[in-house]
Amino acid sequence: NIPDLFKIRNSNFDQAVIDANKQIGNILKKDFNLVSAELKEHDLLVFNDKKHKEPCHFGVYVGNNKFLHHPRKKSSAIDDLEEWNKWLIQIWRPKHAIN
Repeated sequence: NIPDLFKIRNSNFDQAVIDANKQIGNILKKDFNLVSAELKEHDLLVFNDKKHKEPCHFGVYVGNNKFLHHPRKKSSAIDDLEEWNKWLIQIWRPKHAIN
């Protein structure tokens, strides 16, 4: 029940975030390769603002130093990556895109 989700206590929510990150990590390892090369379109960008123990934000590189993401309290947006570089911790490339 969706309304019940809003009643989750903070400790349960924190554990849910950790569990979700583990699941995302498993998906990444299966379908993506961690890369350190120049960004390519469709690369998945993983961010951490250092306030969290786990990655806290994701985006997709769309080219020209721009990425698609869903900023907190806003609609999906395409923003300049330069403003976010300090929080970028990993780049994952879909396996089907690797030559």
